[in-house]
Amino acid sequence: MNYKSGIIKSLGLSVFLLFVVQQTTDPVYAVEYFVGGDLSYNRIEIAGEHFNPVSLRARGGAWLWRGVGVEADISAGVSDDENAGLKLELPLMASIYARFQTPYEAGLNAYILLGFTSVELDGQSVNDDFPGSERFSGPSVALGLLEYLPFMPDTSLSLEIAGHFVDSDIELINFSLGLQYDF
Repeated sequence: MNYKSGIIKSLGLSVFLLFVVQQTTDPVYAVEYFVGGDLSYNRIEIAGEHFNPVSLRARGGAWLWRGVGVEADISAGVSDDENAGLKLELPLMASIYARFQTPYEAGLNAYILLGFTSVELDGQSVNDDFPGSERFSGPSVALGLLEYLPFMPDTSLSLEIAGHFVDSDIELINFSLGLQYDF
């Protein structure tokens, strides 16, 4: 599949879902905001080789309607990984999403993120024929769970898995554990 058409389909689906949810839910009378921080374990597969760098992610967003919002995040690698003579780093990853979440009253909340990701990968080869730094971008989707912490008002523990479809030759999945604070 052509990545441009995939991006257009992903964004079109996000806009359609935002419209449907807007028509079927009560609006939030004032925009509400949230921020979060996560530790992410990344699984990257390139040409059959696996790399597992760790990154830190900062994210923030706004609720536009009850259970419907937008989110942006940025990640920076805190470790690299080496395999088959190639050292791979993930210095930067940024994403923007439409966010759909179950109601707060449910206790344990589930959410889905639909959006777009840009990622930079840095590689160093023992024989120096790797191109160095490259940037990739494409659609992404994430599924997550939130559990509100009773001893910390407006704070929740989050667990998330995300798939980033940035290139047909690269598989990028990350697993994140973090905290979210709602204003």
